[in-house]
Amino acid sequence: MRTTSLNSGRTASVNTSKPAYTVVPDSSKSRNEAGWFKARSEGITATQVAQLMVYGKLKPAPPASATPYMDWGTQREPHIIEAAQLKYQGEHIIPNDQVLARVDNPKYRATPDGFSENMIVECKTCKPEYLERFLDGTWKNLKNLLLYFYQVQWQMFIQGLDLTIIAAEERLGTVEEGFTPGRIAFVEVPRDDDAIKECIAAADKHLEEVKPVAPLPQPAAISEQTSDRLSELERWCQDIAASTFLPPDYRGNPANVMYAAEIADSLGLNRVRALNGLAIISGKPTMTADLMGELVRRAGHKLRISGDDTKATAVIIRADDPEFEYKCVWTIDRAKKCGLITEKSYGWRRYPAAMLRARATTEVARMGAQDALGGVIYCPEELGANVDESGEVIR
Repeated sequence: MRTTSLNSGRTASVNTSKPAYTVVPDSSKSRNEAGWFKARSEGITATQVAQLMVYGKLKPAPPASATPYMDWGTQREPHIIEAAQLKYQGEHIIPNDQVLARVDNPKYRATPDGFSENMIVECKTCKPEYLERFLDGTWKNLKNLLLYFYQVQWQMFIQGLDLTIIAAEERLGTVEEGFTPGRIAFVEVPRDDDAIKECIAAADKHLEEVKPVAPLPQPAAISEQTSDRLSELERWCQDIAASTFLPPDYRGNPANVMYAAEIADSLGLNRVRALNGLAIISGKPTMTADLMGELVRRAGHKLRISGDDTKATAVIIRADDPEFEYKCVWTIDRAKKCGLITEKSYGWRRYPAAMLRARATTEVARMGAQDALGGVIYCPEELGANVDESGEVIR
């Protein structure tokens, strides 16, 4: 049995006696994206540990829904898992989108793409030059790819496994023409306990600066807490739905109120504030640009917005990366080229300055502070709704 010393002085078994890890409740990305973001924000993840090891600080990840590259990776993940299963037929690989946490330190978290009893599978899509690096074994010479080494070391630490397969699929084509899948490289990465010790030290140093995370509740406690919370929430939704001051989508509809309340709770928002700032458009939750800006600032980042009837500029400077500036500019010409200004576009014809500011705000928020939005990354107008000057939906 190998052991690894933790920051507390305790010794955790890390191999033949696997450390106890648990699934964070309500953290499935496909079923509860807001819960997934919340679960990741309450600890330190494999992605964050890798950034600390390679860059010495955390860097904001590009928002999945705002970049075609990340969208393509998400789309290809099930196919890459299937390819790994075909190659490693002796393993039963289980796809995963839930956050895992160690019981002895629930701040240590990870979301491996898939795993079996004996190994982890981490899926990646990459440009041809990077695939060649994986194939010739020089991938760890590039910082962008070295991140994956530390990411999977942390995942192996969380789960107590000795092997990770990085399944890297070649991404062919362009954003304009569309992507197609190419070759797949299967890179076997063994556990490196020295690297894991360095990861633990970096993670603990970072966690000293953030709010401690309470231990995960036991299953019985979770059941009791969930039951009490649902009873309270149901009563609240019934009472609120009877109000005539609500937006039309919520008036007399406790189920819709509950949906918005769940989003509000996951974001730490006042529920009434959320009811006035959230709207469901085409089955997807949206929020006003003003509410997005509020969440970005509450997360500690600087957001600066300026503009007039012809142009708007929005800038984010993250609290954890003050040397870098995220900037988005929207102009009337750009809006026209995107087909946004039509006879039916009420907001654009009457409130061009407000609409430009909203577009710039939502775009820069997705670029630089998606982690503050809890998975709600669009404003109503972006999904086709007509809105007024404040960004609220016109029914």
